[in-house]
Amino acid sequence: MSRKKPHHTKQFKLDAINYRKAHPDLTQVECAKNLGIGVSTLARWEAQIMMAIFLLSVPAVTIQKNKEKLPVSNVSCEIHRMHL
Repeated sequence: MSRKKPHHTKQFKLDAINYRKAHPDLTQVECAKNLGIGVSTLARWEAQIMMAIFLLSVPAVTIQKNKEKLPVSNVSCEIHRMHL
């Protein structure tokens, strides 16, 4: 019988990342243990949010379609696309 993966809400993921930032005295292992998640899970969420922030700091990329420039990304779109 296989285990079903827990589904964490986007809010839980963001709260976990904020918890880690709010407790610099704790290691990543300790934070993950306190939150009841795996260390690799917390690390992945942190990497995903850092990538989203990086992508948002880059000037908006535009594409040419029917002679109209369309912006490609915004905050909620990037976070949703990264399954965070």
